[in-house]
Amino acid sequence: MYGQSLIHGLLTLLLNPLLYVGGVLMVWERARAANHERRFFGTRVSRVWRPVFALWGQSLAGGVVISAVCLFTGARVTPVDAAVVTAFTLIFGAIRARQLSPLYGIACLLMAVFGIRISGWQGADTPSAGLLSQWISSLAHTDVKSWLAIAAAVCLLEAALLWFNRSQRPAPAYVLGKRGRPVGALLTQWSFLVPMVTFGPGPNPMPHMPGGVWPLLGAVAGGWSLWGLPLLMGTSGFSITTVPSERALGTAKYMLLAGVLLAADVYAVDAFGLGYVWAGIVICLVAREWTVWRTRLRETKGEPLYAQVPMGVRVLGTSQGSVADEMGLLPGEIITQVNQVPVHSNYDLHFAFEQNPAYAKLHVLDARGEMRIVGKPVYTGERNQLGLVLVPDGGSLTCYRKFGYGLFEVLYAKVATREALPVWVDWAEIESAPTTDS
Repeated sequence: MYGQSLIHGLLTLLLNPLLYVGGVLMVWERARAANHERRFFGTRVSRVWRPVFALWGQSLAGGVVISAVCLFTGARVTPVDAAVVTAFTLIFGAIRARQLSPLYGIACLLMAVFGIRISGWQGADTPSAGLLSQWISSLAHTDVKSWLAIAAAVCLLEAALLWFNRSQRPAPAYVLGKRGRPVGALLTQWSFLVPMVTFGPGPNPMPHMPGGVWPLLGAVAGGWSLWGLPLLMGTSGFSITTVPSERALGTAKYMLLAGVLLAADVYAVDAFGLGYVWAGIVICLVAREWTVWRTRLRETKGEPLYAQVPMGVRVLGTSQGSVADEMGLLPGEIITQVNQVPVHSNYDLHFAFEQNPAYAKLHVLDARGEMRIVGKPVYTGERNQLGLVLVPDGGSLTCYRKFGYGLFEVLYAKVATREALPVWVDWAEIESAPTTDS
């Protein structure tokens, strides 16, 4: 019985188009950003598949957690509910990818259920009734408390995933600053494809739990099985005036608050009636847009953290496994000397490295304003693998000129390409090539 229900839940999950839409967008977003790095720096700095696999693994673990919570509370879905949420999510996602969050689909489902109930149109659940009448009948009996509980679990899980990934390695990028000049930025892509499995109608008799402890949200009439639904959550964007970890913690804080409010709304609907479902609908619609608005506000009001400085050259990023990465150079740090030669520009840095290509000794000013010295012998095979990305140092550079914040928002980032100065530091001969606007 349980094995058949589990197989049924996995099949309904695999047949849902959101699973494949989300998987493709996760890979596409990473690959697009990595291809842009070739245009920015002449080489790829970030990896594509390893981070995607890591996020898929975390999503699977999150799916186990949210499924356990839904099963413990007795949250239930019906095929019509799942289809409506999926359809509205895809429609909203076609308008803007960040709206692929299940919160928008759940809000639309709850509005439809509320409208059907107050209109008194119950439909008919008989074989002779039309398809629309059968769907209306199913929606009229939708358990709104279950969907509010699922929405609360989505918010709380997203907050936990963002908190866990707050220290994820960001990718370097160039963006067009407020004054019309390119500045450095750190690109973070936190997207999660969470598989959820919970109760739905099926042939298995509902087990009796003493004391009515489980399921808390009611039993599935006529028997139960398991039903699956993929959930997309997360955020992407550029950190220009803030640190990526601060952005992650800020978004996680707001999603945590939304989850707590939705959980409270479950109690309000249960205790005081259907009228309180509107509070949950508003929270579902506003929660993510509020986080986007707050992030954009913070990024536009502050001063760039990754801009040129007079006392040296600022590090924007390093390539994984490179010499610079092994030396522990971090974004935002300032290199003041290379092999005892003071550096004040990217050209000075190239010149200083050429004086002693067999060894790299750097004086680095860290984020706390403290000086440290790092060094490493550079062997013949490593001379083209310094892997150091610096902030823009004057001139016209390839950069992102239009971008947003939210789930898969990197896919909407526009790139302006012009004649660029060399910014990717190695011991190889550097050549510049003409580029075009796109």
